[in-house]
Amino acid sequence: MKKIIVVFALLLSLSAIAQNFPERRPQLLIGKELKVTPFKITEYEKGYKKFYSDIEMRKTYLEKDKYSSFTPVEQLEGRVFKVTAVEASDPTEKNYSRLTLVDETKGETLYYKYDRRFEKNFHFEVVGGLKLPADLYCDFITEKKDKFTDEIIYSSELLQGMVFTKIKKGAGAKYFISVSDYKEEQYLGKKGVIILLENNKRIDRPDVVIEVGPESKYGFSHSATFELTLKEVNLLIDNKMTDVRLYTFDGEVGYQDYFKGVFGCLVTK
Repeated sequence: MKKIIVVFALLLSLSAIAQNFPERRPQLLIGKELKVTPFKITEYEKGYKKFYSDIEMRKTYLEKDKYSSFTPVEQLEGRVFKVTAVEASDPTEKNYSRLTLVDETKGETLYYKYDRRFEKNFHFEVVGGLKLPADLYCDFITEKKDKFTDEIIYSSELLQGMVFTKIKKGAGAKYFISVSDYKEEQYLGKKGVIILLENNKRIDRPDVVIEVGPESKYGFSHSATFELTLKEVNLLIDNKMTDVRLYTFDGEVGYQDYFKGVFGCLVTK
């Protein structure tokens, strides 16, 4: 009964999340107002990208010249658009959708090429927030049954070198996390994984062995996989990961909402 209560509470907490980025479900934006957020100009990024003036999305909206593919910041920053339609931009491009944006103040219609893979490229704030459905992050989990053992294996997609796995057989289940990184040199015989979480929590596994894979164009793969304890499972349910150390290789965790949401969905499987 305790496990059922925990899972039910988790579902409620996930469904109450208010964010801006709808991941693989851009249709959640239909009828919403989007405010264009401030843009930080850099040497390589001169303005907003993927805003178009034509429905075929071939002509960049108010592009500075024919050689540029961005819209000057002053033309979009702070403007509010209503999403009136979300459609597939091209049957061959599953990662993209076309958003029809209407500026009701100016009476102007634009088109935006939505990329479901990169939240950092989504330069909008949803006015009033966007309530995400409880199963949103389940879209990133695959299910496979081992016909030899009758085990059901659930795995998250590889992102930022990390994968969550749940192996279920009957009423029992085991949870695993894999962490990986690429380095130019081989670090053989090394050990240790540390995962820092919110609220000064941590998962510390000093004895986990780092496996080294063959060289590729990215360098040598260094990875570690270990089974999570019940305490660690609960830590990942309740807290976002912030940093990971693999041996002495440190990295900040991006997509923190994604990882927390995916693991939360995994628990409900």
